[in-house]
Amino acid sequence: MRLAILAVILALLPLRAKAIELTFGQPTPSAAQYHLMDERDILDSGKKHYNLQVATAAIMVSTIAALIVWDVYVARKGSATESTIISRASWKYSTIPFAAGVLIGHWLFNRSQVNYNSWPVALAATGVILTWDVLKPKDTPRWMRHPAVWFVIGIPIGSFFWGQGMP
Repeated sequence: MRLAILAVILALLPLRAKAIELTFGQPTPSAAQYHLMDERDILDSGKKHYNLQVATAAIMVSTIAALIVWDVYVARKGSATESTIISRASWKYSTIPFAAGVLIGHWLFNRSQVNYNSWPVALAATGVILTWDVLKPKDTPRWMRHPAVWFVIGIPIGSFFWGQGMP
């Protein structure tokens, strides 16, 4: 376990070094400008202003690494891992795989034109899913409770109603 923690710290050192090089004075590029920049431009722009992208990447990497280390530790103790807990809860609450599908649609299925006026539709769809989750009858067919069904339903909602612009 100590070796895994050391590996995570060593993996994050280059990101920390980049974050320390930052200076102030230049305006921060907008999210749309980041989509037009390649990785080298983004890192170079980070030398001129506080680059939150480096901090965000460091938080994401460290969170994933911590979850993996915790998963291994808990599994060795013979207890339920976070993967097991999420899997069991996804069968009970359709909102969990639906939310995962919405995030995947948002992150990976970008749109050439983003419609910012479609939030009410996404919120209404989420409200319907939450209501169904609470009120669903006990005799609901198994295929309607399957997490993959709700995951797939969430993807287009995340893309069409919460989509990002094309990179």
